[in-house]
Amino acid sequence: MASWPKRPGVIKAYHRAIRPLHAISDSGEHARHSGVCQRLKSRASNSIYDKLRHDKSSPYALLEITLAKFLPDSVNRTLPKASTGAWQLPAGYHLVFFPPPTANLLADGTDDMHFPGKPWVRRMWAGGSIEFRTDARRRYLTSKHRQDDALRCNEQITDAVVKGSVGNEKVWVDITRAIGPTRAYRKLNLSAAEAVDKAAIIESRNLVFMPAKTPEEAIDDVSKPTRIIKPTIKPDFSVSIVPDANLLFRFSALTFNAHRIHLDREYARTVEGFRNLVVHGPLSILLMLKVLSSQMRGLETGIPQMVKCITYKNLTPLFADEKMTICVRRQPQASAASTEVDATETPIEADSKQATADSGITKWDVWIENADGGYAVKGTAETVTAGYVSPTDPKRLVRLVKG
Repeated sequence: MASWPKRPGVIKAYHRAIRPLHAISDSGEHARHSGVCQRLKSRASNSIYDKLRHDKSSPYALLEITLAKFLPDSVNRTLPKASTGAWQLPAGYHLVFFPPPTANLLADGTDDMHFPGKPWVRRMWAGGSIEFRTDARRRYLTSKHRQDDALRCNEQITDAVVKGSVGNEKVWVDITRAIGPTRAYRKLNLSAAEAVDKAAIIESRNLVFMPAKTPEEAIDDVSKPTRIIKPTIKPDFSVSIVPDANLLFRFSALTFNAHRIHLDREYARTVEGFRNLVVHGPLSILLMLKVLSSQMRGLETGIPQMVKCITYKNLTPLFADEKMTICVRRQPQASAASTEVDATETPIEADSKQATADSGITKWDVWIENADGGYAVKGTAETVTAGYVSPTDPKRLVRLVKG
């Protein structure tokens, strides 16, 4: 089985400067493709509007129904059985809202919003990051049983780079999604940076587009073994599931995703070279966030925590009808000695270390193991104590805005 595409480092797209075209590659072939990258980066942003309601027919409720067979209630259920009030949108649930507003689908069932053009006709989700704002901007994520106000997801291509050997080039596309209030965008003429600043969620997605495989290459890849990288750490908590075709179909429907690698087994095998239907990248991330969120309640402080951010890489595919294990591990807390200033540290580094120690942040390793016990998805996450105020800097304040 061909390896899942790897990205050398996941960096938040809105913090990264756009690379000049001459930096893409020194090869003439890559320079020839530089116009593709420029066209991608010059595309207008997309605006997607949605309401975060949690009535019985909402994506919120349908997601939990979809996952009920696979996850224990302690992990899956986030709403009381009869809840009609306001509720904070759980971490990751935005992934089943804001469906792509496109009527044009490509031959593989994907939308054309990020498509670089031929010959790059195969799309994979390589990694990304999500930042959940923990200050007053979080109030925009209040989900209601009857929701009148809509949120806006502003989606922008922020970078595009051609990489790979001549004749086997791939196009890496970075996308930033800023989810925030509709009113602020309509009444104010905001720049992209200002829109990001007002958002409650900032998500970066790293997609890779690849050339088509020949039928012979696809069949050959089906029989190749999956690359296995065994974790060197043990989880504090894990949940194992066996996703099936029904789960993938329902998640595709929830996310308005018609990519055929999730729905058409014959296509996945004979065109893309996968041995079975492929589990969605967003579904993997959502499962990691749900398992992580279930364990935040178990911290010894007893004070509620919330997810601050997650960064991840997709290393190998996950397949239908094969076991996958979602794992979380709380990283050891820094001791008092470890926060002492080192003579070799710059003032900025020392301040950063102290800020982490004082921030109330808990760091986690999060990952998914495939049926062979190897890494399929690998990431890190941070959770933060609600209402924490640093004793060393009154300006370091994290508030949980309750719905």
